[in-house]
Amino acid sequence: MRGESSNSIVQEKCEEEDLDEIEKELFGEVVSAQVCKERQKPEVLKKIVKRRYGDVLELDEEEYANTITTLEDDVFAVIHIYTTFVKDCTLINRMMEEYAQKYPFVCFAKITWEDSNKPFPEKSLPGLLIYKGDCMVKSLFGSEALPFLKDIFPGLLN
Repeated sequence: MRGESSNSIVQEKCEEEDLDEIEKELFGEVVSAQVCKERQKPEVLKKIVKRRYGDVLELDEEEYANTITTLEDDVFAVIHIYTTFVKDCTLINRMMEEYAQKYPFVCFAKITWEDSNKPFPEKSLPGLLIYKGDCMVKSLFGSEALPFLKDIFPGLLN
């Protein structure tokens, strides 16, 4: 895991250096230096640096509310409401672990049906709630959840 993390840091550093070189070619040394200086300002850095997740968060009811209300406006979140004895829930949990690594700028989280204050009947599991910022943009339950996550969701991010 540590090797993967350092590889992604090295890759990001290389991409930044490539962008700096392209900037120099397009705009010249002076403009590129000004842009670099501008990027170092704290308010600019906040806009450039996106929060990285990379793992599936395990939430309780309070953490769920806090996670949703603190999402940045341009961040997608996929919340899985699950139980351990539903086969599709287990498959979705595995899939989300993979997706969390593949799409580190998406917040993937899960909460057990029991901890979620049981907002819908247990027979409706699995449940997927898709947010952009603190606004829910899609909710899927039962047989809709797995195909969406498996087939449609990756295409939305590419």
